[in-house]
Amino acid sequence: MKLRTILTAAVLAGALVAGGATAQNANSLASGVARTKQGEVKGAVVDGVAVFRGLPYAAAPVGERRWREPGAAPTWQGVRDATKNGGSCAEVEDCLYLNVFTPANATAASKLPVFVFVHGGGFAGGSGGGTDGTKFAKAGVITVAINYRLGRAGWFAHPALTAENPRGLHGNYGNMDQIAALKWVRDNIAGYGGDPAKLTLGGSSAGAISTAYLMLAPQAKGLFSKAISESNFARLEAAPIRAASGDSAEKAGLAWAESLGIKGSGPDAAAGLRKLTLEQLRANAPAAGAGRPRPMADGVMIQATIEEGFRAGKQAAIPYLFGDTDDDSSMFRRGIDAKARVAELSKVPGFQAAYDPQNKGDADLMLAYIMTDDSNREPNRAVARLHAAKAPTYVYHFTYVPKDTRATAIGAGHSAETRYVFAGANPQRPLDAEDLAVSDKINAYFAAFIKTGNPNTAGLQAWPKYDRRTEQRLVVTKTGGLMVTEKMDAARLDFSEAQAIARQRK
Repeated sequence: MKLRTILTAAVLAGALVAGGATAQNANSLASGVARTKQGEVKGAVVDGVAVFRGLPYAAAPVGERRWREPGAAPTWQGVRDATKNGGSCAEVEDCLYLNVFTPANATAASKLPVFVFVHGGGFAGGSGGGTDGTKFAKAGVITVAINYRLGRAGWFAHPALTAENPRGLHGNYGNMDQIAALKWVRDNIAGYGGDPAKLTLGGSSAGAISTAYLMLAPQAKGLFSKAISESNFARLEAAPIRAASGDSAEKAGLAWAESLGIKGSGPDAAAGLRKLTLEQLRANAPAAGAGRPRPMADGVMIQATIEEGFRAGKQAAIPYLFGDTDDDSSMFRRGIDAKARVAELSKVPGFQAAYDPQNKGDADLMLAYIMTDDSNREPNRAVARLHAAKAPTYVYHFTYVPKDTRATAIGAGHSAETRYVFAGANPQRPLDAEDLAVSDKINAYFAAFIKTGNPNTAGLQAWPKYDRRTEQRLVVTKTGGLMVTEKMDAARLDFSEAQAIARQRK
């Protein structure tokens, strides 16, 4: 009897210890500690949200690792500090880090949906450190904000580099990084309370383009189940890596290397390129042409433009939410003579009826509309028509302008919606009550989509699926209201489409 009592007590004590350990593990995020396959990390908990910054998801792409596929992430002993952002890829090469925002009460059993966000910046600037996922975390969505190689470090081709890996991936190193980050999330997010089977990939501007390209990339197949593109450019040209005639990324890379005294296409040239400083890589990068650092057609990951890929039906058949703003060309029309451009287009039949039916003659407004339609809105309509035939598609048009600039602004500028998706801080212009109300609506729609593949949520304007018959989209009005339109600005977009077809035929 005494032995049985002792054994029973021991079993109970063991159960209590195990139960205590389980409770401690279940609440580990509340203490700011999480475990990855690389080792333990300690972040910070603020207002019920656990934030882990500067988590390395791949080997540092420096030295011999420059212009190679991402290597395995480092491991460590002990607890790594995760309270500071990793270096920005616009400033340093050791930059392949990500940040995680998750509810502090999340456990491995929570299996929360995950939003992996790819920042914008023209493939040359920006950082995941500028994304605040707090609002999503409070809505039960884990946000992972990533860095990826930028500029020539991220998108560059040269025959010497191709020769090192002729059958593998090369050129689109920034996109390779994005895929590596998705794989890190797949393998590690359970430790932060997430479910890798509920992963949405999204981004703004360059991040929106990257998201759409990864919907097409075989290398990213199965890594995410939903997608979001904010202020996308679905018809952005992808220069070929190599071409027998005409421009190519390799030819541009060869000419640039030779301008720095690096000649040839053998191992010595590759070694010389890797000895260049980041400042040399960043200097004098072209703003146009085959040498501009941005996604290129390598024939393996990227074949052509986003629209062409969707037209061929190669995109993942997953729910897709995307849209644009009414002045999405705001950053790209500087220096263009509006009156001259409008005068030229006025010679084209149908232009006046489409862009100035009331004969106001506002050339600046017409130029803004023309450029936005050509670059964003009409290509987005083409993609919406194509994807809606394959999977649930939700399209928005964002026109909200803060009241202090509402009277003078042409419209919402490029990627303006992204600030309201996250409610991000801006010391120069903090969000006021009206801004926050808009953010609450947009964030609620996006959170619902990330959770279910459908943005509709109680208390908000119903957001119908896009279909070619009605072409319905959700509009965020200039004053922050919500409405649904059918075939919005059809005359303008039809004119833009006709012009695009005419250009392709030349």
